[in-house]
Amino acid sequence: MPANHELFLERLDASQTAVWWVAHYLWQRGHTVKLPPYERAPTYEERGGYSDNGDLYVDAGDDAGWHRCEVKRLGYPFTCRKDWPHKTYMVCSTSSFDRATEKPDWYFHLNPDMTHFGFVDVGKTVDQWQKQTAKDSNFGGLEQEVYVVNPDRVRFMELRFDNG
Repeated sequence: MPANHELFLERLDASQTAVWWVAHYLWQRGHTVKLPPYERAPTYEERGGYSDNGDLYVDAGDDAGWHRCEVKRLGYPFTCRKDWPHKTYMVCSTSSFDRATEKPDWYFHLNPDMTHFGFVDVGKTVDQWQKQTAKDSNFGGLEQEVYVVNPDRVRFMELRFDNG
């Protein structure tokens, strides 16, 4: 498992650009954003003390307060529902969601070019999620159980910045 840990850390490091892009996108739209400290488990054996507490938090100005957000950069291109390449939309692994004491409120899944994203509002869709087995090509086809939802329940948006 240590080889997978190194691969996991590489993917974790690479994902930070996507997190900052989403944070900047939300900030430019008037939301207060905070990012928790970035910490990495030095070894596979120490991973338990470094569990994920969310990629970022957003105060959207509603009565809910801070929204916990997860950000992922996907490995396949898409821009909208019409060109989404799968029959279902994978939200997250069941283990990451089920073991979280504070459940994520929102998921942002970016395309590889970080020009578009799929947005999943957990509160509005969780009752429609289903479990499915998926293979993770980044980890040698390792199978894991994931939550999926109909892509029609996902909001696809352009990740555009105001440069003014």
